[in-house]
Amino acid sequence: TSGAPASTVSPARTRSFIEREQAFTRDASHELRTPLAVIRAQVEGLLASGDDGYAAARAAARRESLDFILAATLSLERTVMALLALAREAPAA
Repeated sequence: TSGAPASTVSPARTRSFIEREQAFTRDASHELRTPLAVIRAQVEGLLASGDDGYAAARAAARRESLDFILAATLSLERTVMALLALAREAPAA
């Protein structure tokens, strides 16, 4: 905390903090939503693909999907780690 009693925090400062927190939440949600959508689409595609006589083509497509899933997962992991680092560095309000 800032050391000041809660009653001395100005409404403008409180509003500013809330606005920054809301902006951060919106940005974080957007950054997390994209890799999650990619992961979901790739997994759904893998689950929907069946053996239609094109085993080699299907294997290549599965490999490509798994590569996309891995890349999206790594991106999501970096985003989460960055958010955690920001949260640790944020001064107490």
